[in-house]
Amino acid sequence: MLSNRLERLKEIYLESKPQVYAERALLVTGAYRDTEGAHPAVRRAEALDRILRQGSILIREGELIIGSKTLSPKGSPLYPEFNIRWIEDELDTLHLREETPFYISDQAKKQIKQEVLPYWQGKTVYDHIVEAAPAGCLEAMNEEGLLFHYYLNRSIGHITVNYEKVLQFGIKGIKTDVEKALGALEPDCWDYLEKKSFYEALLSTADSTIAFARRHADLAEKEAAECSDIKRKEELLEIARVCRTVPENPAASFHEALQSFWFTHLVLNLESNSYAISPGRFCQYLYPYLHEDLSEERITRDWARELLYTLWIKFNELTVVKEGGTAKGSNTYVDFQNLNIGGLTAEGRDGTNELSYMCLDALANLKLPQPQLSVLISRQCSQEFLLRAVEVIAMGTGMPAVFNEEGKIISLLDKGKSLVDARRGSINGCVEPAAQGCDHMASSGYVNLAKCLELALNSGRSMTTEKQYGTGRQYRFETMEDLWQAFEEQIRKAVTLKHAYDQVARAAFAEHCPVVFTSLVMDDCIEKGRDFHQGGARYNLPLMCGVGTGTVTDSLSAIETLVYKEKKIDFEQLLEALKADFNGYEAIRQMLLNKAPKYGNDIEETDLLAARLVRSFRSALSNLKNQEGVSYAANMIPTTTHIFFGDLTAATADGRKAGAPLSEGISPVQGMDRQGPTAVLKSITRIDHASCAGTLLNMKFTPAVLRGKENQKKFAAMIRSYLDLGGHHVQFNVINRKTLLEAQQDPEKYSSLLVRVAGYSDYFVTLSRDVQDEIISRAEHGA
Repeated sequence: MLSNRLERLKEIYLESKPQVYAERALLVTGAYRDTEGAHPAVRRAEALDRILRQGSILIREGELIIGSKTLSPKGSPLYPEFNIRWIEDELDTLHLREETPFYISDQAKKQIKQEVLPYWQGKTVYDHIVEAAPAGCLEAMNEEGLLFHYYLNRSIGHITVNYEKVLQFGIKGIKTDVEKALGALEPDCWDYLEKKSFYEALLSTADSTIAFARRHADLAEKEAAECSDIKRKEELLEIARVCRTVPENPAASFHEALQSFWFTHLVLNLESNSYAISPGRFCQYLYPYLHEDLSEERITRDWARELLYTLWIKFNELTVVKEGGTAKGSNTYVDFQNLNIGGLTAEGRDGTNELSYMCLDALANLKLPQPQLSVLISRQCSQEFLLRAVEVIAMGTGMPAVFNEEGKIISLLDKGKSLVDARRGSINGCVEPAAQGCDHMASSGYVNLAKCLELALNSGRSMTTEKQYGTGRQYRFETMEDLWQAFEEQIRKAVTLKHAYDQVARAAFAEHCPVVFTSLVMDDCIEKGRDFHQGGARYNLPLMCGVGTGTVTDSLSAIETLVYKEKKIDFEQLLEALKADFNGYEAIRQMLLNKAPKYGNDIEETDLLAARLVRSFRSALSNLKNQEGVSYAANMIPTTTHIFFGDLTAATADGRKAGAPLSEGISPVQGMDRQGPTAVLKSITRIDHASCAGTLLNMKFTPAVLRGKENQKKFAAMIRSYLDLGGHHVQFNVINRKTLLEAQQDPEKYSSLLVRVAGYSDYFVTLSRDVQDEIISRAEHGA
């Protein structure tokens, strides 16, 4: 049961409309206009200062944890410093688009057109990227669907800062570290002025953050003075005391710790629109405060839950407006805030605690899409904790996602992290392991592996546009190995083109758009005297995402079986059929669909094609490095780019028609896993998960499979077996196909229906029709 307060706060959120606000854009534009010629870090600090000191603030009805991104619970600011071209193009039609429409007032439109857009012409990060981007980079995304680039209208993610440091030392304590570093600078050092400007910007940002919290304290006191309800007056006065204490000072209670965390998390989101600013190991750094309060009887468990649940609702306010292409590739209003529970401690012991269970209860009782709750399951994890996670999975919200804790540690060690940082590591974004609070684990976008195969089959020429994007070599495929060599050459070509874009984009952010608050709370940036975007974090791991694993695997399997082994289809005939989208070649399409082995059915020979595909992608990336000299890692996820890419990809040799979605993550092709869930899991574990920087597996079950304690025990045993075999991640939709079809027909009746989309859950009825259809098409495992 939820309290009246929580029911009302949830109701306020659910009833609000997605809305764009102009205020942040106006404040940032004014700050940049007034600081022309100043160091970029100084300009960014001034912009953030105006947001924190002058931006509108409020306390929503009944809130205990306060601070909001905009006045509306589903509001999004604009970030003109990154890109205005899409704003110019879409400002008047945001409310009409199919993917995540937003409303914006006429007054806000007028302000943006008159005061914001004129100033930023030719000055945005996007402008700098486009000016320097190598030929073909952007066309390969917009026209061909070979690549999908991040950073075109959003800042670099994925970010998990050192929240624990803020809780333990406060912003004032971190400010002392900056002052020491500034005082230790040698004036004759070659980069003295650069570091001096950076440290001064950090000090300014620390003061702005403290002022932001104090403004909320003032507002709480003002509302308390005007409040006639004695109980609420006491709450407001306590809120004021907390906000006057944290995040300036160390937290000394659970309430203070939650509020300090939230101010930190909120300021990160106000500073930039980075992808996936995630809480990470939430129950590790916040549990000590809960434990001490409970031990000293300073708080009841019911009140602790009330505080936690209030914060849980706040997570859902971090709405992000995206330009149309990105909205199609990442079809959701909320951003990816991955909150981890369970796992191991830095000493290698079971990290599950009472707060871990409270977080599961928060999801079960509130049923909201954010945060993305993830359970890290280790061999030391209790059966009780896993069964509670399964109980919550059975409720059908698509959460929690399940991760292999030991596998996460091995993966981080493989990427150069220390043992302690690997154990303390978290899952960020969708499924990506990262070192908590010290890692610039930056995913730069996606590579369409199905398009790479298309180019290989057609000598580097696109079957959809006739443009030459590949190597242009005329291939002769006398053996399957010849085809593999051509395919791997096209992958190398694609990732090299993507890498060229990445280098330009990262350099543009490093030079023009530092993130001073992020650097303040990210380990080693102060010690190095370098911004987060300039390699200041302890680790700087670049990623690329490979899309279409299942589609490509089944295509290779079909070619190997029907062309080379059984010789039922002539290669030239296959090529003609693909170019014709199977029009006039339906017999060939049916053979491809039904007469070749499919990935996901525990057929070792076929599954090893998927394993080689991932190895080939990883090998191509290993030869590419970022500005810090770190090799790229492979992340096998799509978000929803498998739909975007599918729109621009020709027919494929698995029988898929042109324009249809590709497979998602490392999951089998939709509907082709026909031998049950254990066969899927055995197939998936033939891939080397730990060598990647994330793999994503979606599975769909009917509710009957998880009904009752005995069935849930069997389900938990299945999860354990999958993790023991080396699987990295799995997430579940527990729903009937019939329910999803009914939701499409009667969206109002199913307005609260949550489903797992990719690395996130969202309300089914707010998704675009093509995303809904793709979810419905996934194989459904019954009892």
